[in-house]
Amino acid sequence: MAAIYRDERVPLVEMVLTSRPWCEAQLPGCGGRSTDVHERAPRSAHRPGVAMLDRENLVALCHPCHAWITDHPAEAIAAGLSMSRHGYVPYVDTQPAIVPTAVTPDPTDPDPW
Repeated sequence: MAAIYRDERVPLVEMVLTSRPWCEAQLPGCGGRSTDVHERAPRSAHRPGVAMLDRENLVALCHPCHAWITDHPAEAIAAGLSMSRHGYVPYVDTQPAIVPTAVTPDPTDPDPW
């Protein structure tokens, strides 16, 4: 699995972040530029290595949106940003109770967004 991650996953993540430079979630408090890659369907729902290498399963996100998705799995499933490993979508109120905080751009970064 380590070889798959190193040889296939790392280059795929770099390609996704390059080709999709803006956060695809656009939740309140979004940081704008994509920095993370999230797997909609969890790895546990597939054979080893499948979910993490499927481009259609990957979502380019800013860190605040990725943190919100991780911290609010039911709401993320309802919003279509994640999938249950069991394949069902539970009913939840789609208004998030907690949203990511805004990110202040790094003033030393020549292209913060």
